[in-house]
Amino acid sequence: MSEFDHLDDPQATESVLASATRRGFLMLSLGLLAGCAKSKALVRLPNPPWPTFDFEKPQQRKTSQRPTSHRPKPLEIRPAPKPGWQTSLLSRNKWSRGNPIPTRMSKMAPVKYLTVHHEGMDSFRYSDIRSTASRIEGIRKAHRGRGWGDIGYHFIVDRAGRIWEGRPMRFQGAHVKDKNIANIGVLALGNFDLQQPTQEQLAAVSRYCQQLMLDFRIPISKLKTHQEWAPTACPGRHLQSYMDSARKGGRLS
Repeated sequence: MSEFDHLDDPQATESVLASATRRGFLMLSLGLLAGCAKSKALVRLPNPPWPTFDFEKPQQRKTSQRPTSHRPKPLEIRPAPKPGWQTSLLSRNKWSRGNPIPTRMSKMAPVKYLTVHHEGMDSFRYSDIRSTASRIEGIRKAHRGRGWGDIGYHFIVDRAGRIWEGRPMRFQGAHVKDKNIANIGVLALGNFDLQQPTQEQLAAVSRYCQQLMLDFRIPISKLKTHQEWAPTACPGRHLQSYMDSARKGGRLS
């Protein structure tokens, strides 16, 4: 009997068909499962919401730019420039061995006058720093010996044309009796009845007086010598002659 002979039997045929149906249904189910698995593998998932990075090449990584806060630079506060009369001054600590005594001096009033002097002592012909400093200190000691609070002059012009700081400008001077109020005193070292001032000294007297006149708005009519205030030989005949010609010739205007 062949494997199909039993199909002539109705019951056998029904059994075979039922078996075949079950096998087909099973195969179909397996096929569907296999198809679902295959179709799921082919479906592409959406990209993740976070960025991806290439850790092999960090230099190519894009970074977000954050706004930078620009702070204004602080203002640079510079000290006010010194007035002309304060520049190129040799400080009193280069010559003085004592400090001013404020209780023996009056406060300086707003400046109105400028007066030029000479020493009136023996001739002085040195121009070096050491000799000049010693000379100015000797004048200070002589003035202190009179009970004054400091040297009487505000500025000293030496034989080399240097300008030395004398009595501080915040104090009234002591160089013209009864006429010291609002009056700047400028001393030229030497006795100009006995000797000539140097060219450097004359040039410095002229230049520095002009600077003081400019800074304190002193008119030429109020630039004086000591003898123009009182009966005295100061500032000596040679310096007086120079002051007369300089004012008339416009060199001190």
